[in-house]
Amino acid sequence: GVPFSFVYGGRHSSEFLHEWERTSTDEASEDNSRRRTVTFTDPRTGLEVRAEAAIYLDTAGVDWTLHFTNTGTEDTPIIEQVSAVDVTVAPGVGPLPELHQSRGSCEVAEDWHPYTEILPPGKCFDFGAQNGRTSAGVSPFFDVQWPNGGVITAMGWSGQWRGTVERVDAGAVRLHAGMEFMHLRLHPGETIRSPRVLQLYWFGDDRWRAYSLFRRTMLSHIVPTTNGKTAHP
Repeated sequence: GVPFSFVYGGRHSSEFLHEWERTSTDEASEDNSRRRTVTFTDPRTGLEVRAEAAIYLDTAGVDWTLHFTNTGTEDTPIIEQVSAVDVTVAPGVGPLPELHQSRGSCEVAEDWHPYTEILPPGKCFDFGAQNGRTSAGVSPFFDVQWPNGGVITAMGWSGQWRGTVERVDAGAVRLHAGMEFMHLRLHPGETIRSPRVLQLYWFGDDRWRAYSLFRRTMLSHIVPTTNGKTAHP
């Protein structure tokens, strides 16, 4: 499967994406990563969905961005419910999984205060930006921890996004996030992109070490630099 999903013409991508034409490329990059691109094309309408991913070789984590392009000659059907990340993990037996987050910024004393939610079977947490401000109310970085590991997810988006972490049964945890209100058609030749997603799977019980690995990846590959040094506001 693929780590994303969307609804196209009223149908969920899991119903039809395997029927679309698929091509892929994989090549080394100068920044100690591999650049992998997977492209799906609808033979009927010409919608192209391109996932561009960077697989880091010197630090942990993978990031990707989706691009939707109308290569056809007519407007596309409606594209909506784009989850730039949509994955299900099976934590296994042991203590209940936990969702670690911080409150983001609302210009109050509790800004960036960390908190933890427990994920019993059937529990669902829904969260996201407020009023189009990407870190208002909740941080766009969150961590799901289970026995002996977890996954950190970061949403790179300067607008409104929404995420959900759900314990769908006694074992699996589903997490997905994307643009909250996207509902549109693409004219011929038009392109739109999704939020950028960075995911880092980690192992062991020390989540603070995992956060250090995440910071290392951010500083090495994501945060802008000037003359080889980290850029500061």
